[in-house]
Amino acid sequence: MALSEQSTVQEWLEDPIGGYLVRDLLRHIGRDETFLAPVHATPIQYLVPLSQGQLPQSVVDDLVRAYEEHRLAG
Repeated sequence: MALSEQSTVQEWLEDPIGGYLVRDLLRHIGRDETFLAPVHATPIQYLVPLSQGQLPQSVVDDLVRAYEEHRLAG
C-alpha cells in the first residue's frame, strides 16, 4: 500500500520507507517516535493543524514527495 497524507502516523511508522523518513524528521527536531504516540491513529496530514503552526504544510508535502521518490526508485 502506498502512503499518502491521509495515511495514519502508525502506517507511516510501520512502512520501511515512511518510517525512516518520519524518524529522520523527528531526529532533526530532537524527538523520537514516542513523541507521536498520542496521534498514532491520526492521518499524518492532521498533524499540521494539531501542531498549531509548528509543523507547516510543506513538511508533510516534503514527506509525501520523498516517500514517492524513494518508492519509485525501488
